[in-house]
Amino acid sequence: MKHYFIFYILIIGMYISGCSGKTENIKVLTHLYEEYRNGTISECECNGQHVFVAGINAYDAGSVIYDLKGNIITRCDNSFEAPDSLCLNLKNCRTVYRVKNNIWGLPPVNEYNLGK
Repeated sequence: MKHYFIFYILIIGMYISGCSGKTENIKVLTHLYEEYRNGTISECECNGQHVFVAGINAYDAGSVIYDLKGNIITRCDNSFEAPDSLCLNLKNCRTVYRVKNNIWGLPPVNEYNLGK
């Protein structure tokens, strides 16, 4: 019986520690949503790091790569100059938010219920 109790304590500890990162991500995503509510937000990997990529719902608007704290890493706008190499190294992107009736003709997404 004692072993089961220790097992459950370990599982609960792992769950709580795993959730702390997600809570921080929700804060950053909520902040990004305020700026990109009329656009899209994705979670991606870039050079082995977890990043957010966001852009507004407008032609030729480009996008911005953010770190997990919400700081801008770089802007990906190739209308005026060649994009930063980081913009070309995005992998495993997963859209977590996309506005309804967007220019991409894709369905809306709101995985984290942002703005609700």
